[in-house]
Amino acid sequence: MPYIPIAKARGFTETSGSNLVVEGGGFGVVRILKGYQKYLSRFSNDGEAEGYIPAVSVIIPAYNAALSIRKTLDSVFKQSFRDFELIVVDDGSTDQTAQIVTEVASTAVLVRQTNSGCSAARNVGLDRARGRFVTFLDSDDYLHEDYLANLYAAAQDSRCEVVISGQYKVNADGDRVAAVRYAEDRQGQGISKLRRLNISGKFYSRDLIERFHLRFQEGCLYEDNAFNLAAIFLANKVVTLEYAGYFQLLHENSITTGSRFKLDNLPLKGLEEAVKLVKQNGCSDPQLFEFTFLSFMTYFLAFANKRNIWFRGKQQNRKGSWEIEWASYDFLLRITGQYFPGYAHNSYLGFFKCNKDVSLAQQVGVTTLCWLMRLKLLLPALAVWHLVW
Repeated sequence: MPYIPIAKARGFTETSGSNLVVEGGGFGVVRILKGYQKYLSRFSNDGEAEGYIPAVSVIIPAYNAALSIRKTLDSVFKQSFRDFELIVVDDGSTDQTAQIVTEVASTAVLVRQTNSGCSAARNVGLDRARGRFVTFLDSDDYLHEDYLANLYAAAQDSRCEVVISGQYKVNADGDRVAAVRYAEDRQGQGISKLRRLNISGKFYSRDLIERFHLRFQEGCLYEDNAFNLAAIFLANKVVTLEYAGYFQLLHENSITTGSRFKLDNLPLKGLEEAVKLVKQNGCSDPQLFEFTFLSFMTYFLAFANKRNIWFRGKQQNRKGSWEIEWASYDFLLRITGQYFPGYAHNSYLGFFKCNKDVSLAQQVGVTTLCWLMRLKLLLPALAVWHLVW
């Protein structure tokens, strides 16, 4: 007899928190169904005993994703690798998102909660995950059919806790707008991990996540950068793959291209917690950790406070907020003073250093930032940048 999670029963949703909602006809019926689940839960889909641990947990946060989530779900169920569980967290959708998930992905665990944001939805997914590894997929993105197979094989072969692979950025027609690719590094010796701190195209050991209780800062933008800053440098080993099997849809309403920063949605708290956690527990390359933090702050100060980065044709209202710039500048000075007092002597800095895994723009940008800080010229430089770009 198959195992039927309560979350799969049509008309009901399993609850695990005060912000989650229960659908159905009353608590008596829920108790009956839960009792039935307790009986059935001795069996898995393949007849295996209770306690079976899937290889991978795929977590999809979804909010009003009815127009895109079918393609996302199809890409998961077309995977050549089959040992996974799918967790979809419906973040208070007001459209047909939950109904589509129930129809298309009957074997998925569907959790419904009141609208709390993407970070909160991912955190709920992490609380529910059972897999040995975890990967995240946004509800308008999709995967190559060998994505899970390739990343899981790399994790097993290399005995690592984080796998980083490439990604393609695509438009609504499926055309590739840009690509992020990495040099193959299954030994974990390179520094190509510096390239991106987003969640796209990455595998994480759930043991790593729970060992340090890694979660996403809720209610902010760029929340995955702080999560990855901690995960990558706390991991016992990180490998990168040249393979790219994650397709990120770019559209005007996405975080990257449409949302504006406000003082209450900056990711600074999460970044500080990540820095503190790594400093407390140590990492294999403190200089690289420091450089990676400085690299993100360089990007954040120079570009993240603007809009429409990818849709170059829509350049109106690209001016950022000086209030945001000032808050980020103040944060940078405080964190470097407290945690990275020797930043100016970082071994990765230099205008003429040849780091094959770091772009020239990144190398020059971070080095320039550090020189401006050291000469106490960063604030006037940011003021000029803010006015002219």
